[in-house]
Amino acid sequence: MFRAHGNPPLGPYTEGEQTDPADDALMADTGALAAGNYEFVVTVGGSAAGDFAVQRRNAANNANVGTPVVIKGPAGQSGQYRYMTTLEAGERVRIVMDDALEGTAAAALNGERFS
Repeated sequence: MFRAHGNPPLGPYTEGEQTDPADDALMADTGALAAGNYEFVVTVGGSAAGDFAVQRRNAANNANVGTPVVIKGPAGQSGQYRYMTTLEAGERVRIVMDDALEGTAAAALNGERFS
């Protein structure tokens, strides 16, 4: 991950391991962030294959900004992906289940603001 001088790493943000998470279950949330360009490492995994949606949310956290990115999580292992975005003041990034999953699942966001 790119490391800009003076910008400490962000995260990990996670809601921990969840059993039988429902569609739209919150898996990770950064909370409101300052405006800027961000890079996140998205980690997802579960006991069964599952779909995770990475969402950029508005400052009120009541709507997505743009189209969420859907990540296919592998069964029985974890996968990592890079997600880069530009946020306005107060926006956040979060991960939700894009479909219900039978079994256990977890997701995390680690990031950095680089400008």
